[in-house]
Amino acid sequence: MITHQELFEAVRKILYEIWDPIGIVGTPGAHDEYDMYAPKIVEIILNSGSKDEIFNYLEWAVSERMELPVDKNKTMSVAEKLFAFESA
Repeated sequence: MITHQELFEAVRKILYEIWDPIGIVGTPGAHDEYDMYAPKIVEIILNSGSKDEIFNYLEWAVSERMELPVDKNKTMSVAEKLFAFESA
């Protein structure tokens, strides 16, 4: 069984390395850029939320918080990767 901290770190890594809507992966000092979004995703996963709930949260983060266009295919792919932790 995965611990809360391990889940948080795994979510954080996926957000930075794969989701990365502003394109900062590899930028020195930017590894924590998306950390503010990880707790909500962890909460969704731990509360048996759905893949769509994760997708909607990521879509909101990009469109409303960052005011950027949403790559729906990439966002769904990331939501699926994150949702896989629901059964971990």
